[in-house]
Amino acid sequence: ETILRINEINNFKNLYVLTNAEHKFLIKQHLHEINLTNPNLICEPLSRNTAPAAALAAFDLIKKDPEAIMLLLPADHYIANKDQFLKLINLASEYAFQDKIVTFGMHPTSPEIGYGYIEQGEMTDSENNIYKIKQFVEKPNLEKAKSYIANGNYSWNSGIFIVKAKIYLEELKKYRPDIFSVCFETLNNSSINDNEIVINPEFFANSPNDSIDYAIMEHTDKGYVIRDYIGWTDIGSWDMVWSLNEKDKENNVCIGDIISKDCENSYIFSQTQSLLAVVGIRDLIVIKTGNATLIMPKSRAQDVKNLVNYIEDQKREEVNIDTLVPRPWGKYEVYADDPQFKVKRIIVKPGQKLSLQSHKHRSEHWVVVQGIATVTVENKVFKLKSNQSTYINAEELHRLENKHHEELHIIEVQTGTYFGEDDIVRYDDDYGRAKKS
Repeated sequence: ETILRINEINNFKNLYVLTNAEHKFLIKQHLHEINLTNPNLICEPLSRNTAPAAALAAFDLIKKDPEAIMLLLPADHYIANKDQFLKLINLASEYAFQDKIVTFGMHPTSPEIGYGYIEQGEMTDSENNIYKIKQFVEKPNLEKAKSYIANGNYSWNSGIFIVKAKIYLEELKKYRPDIFSVCFETLNNSSINDNEIVINPEFFANSPNDSIDYAIMEHTDKGYVIRDYIGWTDIGSWDMVWSLNEKDKENNVCIGDIISKDCENSYIFSQTQSLLAVVGIRDLIVIKTGNATLIMPKSRAQDVKNLVNYIEDQKREEVNIDTLVPRPWGKYEVYADDPQFKVKRIIVKPGQKLSLQSHKHRSEHWVVVQGIATVTVENKVFKLKSNQSTYINAEELHRLENKHHEELHIIEVQTGTYFGEDDIVRYDDDYGRAKKS
């Protein structure tokens, strides 16, 4: 939606998507669904916040156009008034051409504690509500948020920026030369494959973790904020997701196989195939995934981050492992995970294939339940139709391929001593994941 929202702006030509390397194939799949097959993709091996991420894009962009203007857009926003948003971008572009850095401040309609705020300084354009930036304020408590609304000089911080790439780098070098230097060296030591920049993890790990707000905007004299209301929402919490979805007559949002009785004002979501039944709940968030369930009051939605940090401290695998896992060739879902066996449903998209691979610690039994599979085991290549199966011993080379126009579904039963995803040796792979020779 973020990309489609700005497709009508003719001034912006080079699309960059900056994402964690873990999300690369999911992002490519989403882009393919909207017929964008070859964007510039920057894959970060770890998160270092927005200031380093924008620097990586800026360094690459000025190679193509030294006067290029960057429009930086977080992808977790909902914007109701797209036409007004596009007008703001064109207005902000005029300031960017004058070497200014412009951000968008959203007129606050309530004392939100999940948003950062921008305090406005001197007004420079009364017709278009453009101000110098006085300061950025982190997410406040409720009392502070109410005082900002009453004051009238505070806007919600959208995190959207527009600036010349070279100006961004000049200001970054002036105020955070450490981030500037690390990102410069990182990009010079990273690999480029087609339009994909794979960031060097050893160099990028040395970058400080900082946002554009605090690395640059708190210090620069070039910062301006355009204040407007465009029906903007930062979808950063489950209560916001609830607010944007269509409600039933009891003001609930129910997604999945749900039965609710005598429930009000709640968000109830399940991505599993089993029934989720709720009775008599009010103002709750209920999220059920394959291996975890979250229940909390809507008023505590911002506490998810603290909860995840606690689960990480407990070294629980649920932080990093889900039962439904996207892959470049399709996806798989874990049905059972036992010390002695593991059962998956593997879904391969038409025209896609898994890597040629082997496993040291497990054997696999494949049963086709939908579609036609082309199977390679060592030097044999054969087809399997629905209700046919094959067995693959540990350390045998094998591959699964879908050469047909419908999805291929197989049930995979693994047996052995270890079933981790790191017990895969890839010898050939369409997605660049094969081992180096």
